[in-house]
Amino acid sequence: MNSTLIIFDCDGVLIDSELLGCRIWVDCIAPYAPMTMKDILGLTGRPGPDICQAIEKQFNCKLPENILDDINLVVESRMEKELLPVKGVCETLPLLKNKMCIASGSRTERLDLSVRVTHMEAFFNHSNMFSSSLVKHGKPAPDIFLYAAEKMGFEPKNCIVIEDSRSGIIGAKAAGMTAFGFTGASHVTPERCLELKQVGADLLFDDFTKLPKLIENL
Repeated sequence: MNSTLIIFDCDGVLIDSELLGCRIWVDCIAPYAPMTMKDILGLTGRPGPDICQAIEKQFNCKLPENILDDINLVVESRMEKELLPVKGVCETLPLLKNKMCIASGSRTERLDLSVRVTHMEAFFNHSNMFSSSLVKHGKPAPDIFLYAAEKMGFEPKNCIVIEDSRSGIIGAKAAGMTAFGFTGASHVTPERCLELKQVGADLLFDDFTKLPKLIENL
């Protein structure tokens, strides 16, 4: 299916970052709200400002204006030292014959760091990495997926999105794209798998090395 574009989410799909990032969110939010790991994991996939707004609404609190800057600073410092690719990603990407790109809720600086630290520069650069900061609405809106498809020269019907979050699957389906739910990263629970199916994932897979065959069999 060389005429198909593969659109990857980054955190929790290409890089195994969600538990690391979510622990930092919980610690930084603790003075303002009693947020748990389950709470923040339920918000993954969205842009940082949207997550902050959701926390304020859920816990009826007011977060400091600079808290997202503080969180980003801590997360990215830890990622420099600890970030790893999801198991199977680095050996599988060279096998994919399709055009590919990243469409992520992370800011551009985070995407640059993620690709560099995990040595994926041969596959992703500024020409095929798209942050939700480039569009009006982040996931679960379809904007970032439609933007990525347009920039890469593909119709939505010819795109497969690889996502690990509820917001990502909802956005991909709203964009009129095929959505694969990836469940192989360390943060995924049976509850998460059920959620991905409930919001419309076309299939679930937990082994990244199976991706070429799944695409071929579509």
